Amino acid sequence: MARFFVTVAFAALALPTAGLLRAADAPSTVLELRASTPFAPLQDWSGAPPRFVLMDDGQVFVGGSKELFTGRLEKEEAKVFENLADAVRKMPGLAAVVSFAEGEEPSFHLRGGKGKPLDVRATGDPAKAGPALRPLADLLDKLLRFDHPSLRPMAPTSFALQAREGVRRGGCRIWTLQATPREAAAGTTVPASALETWVAGVYPTSVCVGDKTYEVVLRPQLPGDRP
Repeated sequence: MARFFVTVAFAALALPTAGLLRAADAPSTVLELRASTPFAPLQDWSGAPPRFVLMDDGQVFVGGSKELFTGRLEKEEAKVFENLADAVRKMPGLAAVVSFAEGEEPSFHLRGGKGKPLDVRATGDPAKAGPALRPLADLLDKLLRFDHPSLRPMAPTSFALQAREGVRRGGCRIWTLQATPREAAAGTTVPASALETWVAGVYPTSVCVGDKTYEVVLRPQLPGDRP
């Protein structure tokens, strides 16, 4: 399903650092993958939603550069991913940071919230993984290619807002957000209703406030997500 696939080029970018999705009245996260797979200049993948999230009630979320989709897996389907994650947990000497190939960096952050803790950052093309890293590479490949007939577009109700001083090519728009630049610099959440004319996802917006210019990043949030 081509709408989910992001062409893999190799450039280093930081991944978002939001935690596993949790809310008091929501299911817990079984598996979460955040990915930075840039294919064009001027992208900031801290604005991308999670690439894949599986909840313990079978609900799944799939994100691209800004789009979000949601669906639901049967227990047997979800179990396939749980088994693959368990295989990664059992890898001998698995480090918190691994590389599949020197100098090649799509970047991935894989976390598991069920069973033994799983928290691994990986760089490089999973297809180039050696035998020792094959279980991890196989899981990443399956998550990146995930497709399911239940998936439907999802409209987020809120966005994580971050801003930093910086100048991008072209002009800049006026700051119309209720949150101040100081609040945005620390990271905050804004409702979707306040962002009808703003662009979310991996392309920051250039915004002018007095004599300062900011790069504003808006990341679509899932239920229970946080800045």
